[in-house]
Amino acid sequence: MGHHLDTKNSIVPLIDRLNKYPVGLPDNETLRQILALPFTEEEAFIASRFPLEEATIKELVRATGWEKEQLEARLDKMADKGLVMDVTYGDKTFYLLMPGLIGFFELTFMKQRQDLPVAELAQLMHDYLLGDPEQEMGREFFSSKTPLTRSLVYEQHIPVSSNVATYESAREIIKNADYGAIGICYCRHKKEHLHQTCDKNAPTEEICISLGTAAKFMVRRGFAEERSREELIGVLTKARDLNLTHITDNIRYKPSFICNCCSCCCELLGGINQGFPMGI
Repeated sequence: MGHHLDTKNSIVPLIDRLNKYPVGLPDNETLRQILALPFTEEEAFIASRFPLEEATIKELVRATGWEKEQLEARLDKMADKGLVMDVTYGDKTFYLLMPGLIGFFELTFMKQRQDLPVAELAQLMHDYLLGDPEQEMGREFFSSKTPLTRSLVYEQHIPVSSNVATYESAREIIKNADYGAIGICYCRHKKEHLHQTCDKNAPTEEICISLGTAAKFMVRRGFAEERSREELIGVLTKARDLNLTHITDNIRYKPSFICNCCSCCCELLGGINQGFPMGI
């Protein structure tokens, strides 16, 4: 584990690199404690050297000065931890440093972990995301002019007389996806480690849907399990019966996830309660 990531020389370049993403991570002592758990000293250095776009192993060798075989082995471990995403196109593998949010914060709790002190990490993440009186992370995530996520309506809740000409449903997103998977809800799993439960008794496992390239990565790295379109639509039906809210990433084509959210656990919906009504 990365408990030895505690020097300013190691952690500041990592935070600086993560803050180059559209949604960064405001620096404070709690964030530094969080990053010290999944990242080792060497992994923090490698992450700090990533470009903003996908990179090949050859490009990362140049950026880090590491030997190819040694670097490939370390990137493989980082991908297993959800710190890096690896995708193969043709005969080349490309690597992308995961953002904090939406990224390795969520992936940390999207599989059962034996390599991390998850209860400690759950409390630190809760304090960082929701316990800050200055709401720095809330402003960072929710104050963008273009929200990162959007909610999806239930078809039966759109009245016949509605003037809405077209609308997107979660089912259509799934039908149009070329690959899908199901996994653990990050928010509810994290709350379980805080000894809290969902008010709606919504499930923690087999409820979070990932799609497309992201789903293939998550299945390969043990964060999710492949499911058919029919099975994923069945998950939506279960979520609807529990009055959960479907939330997906705010892009026009090929969304990569559908979260089935409750207001008591979901940190996206929690942003509304914190005073960020335009966050989704």
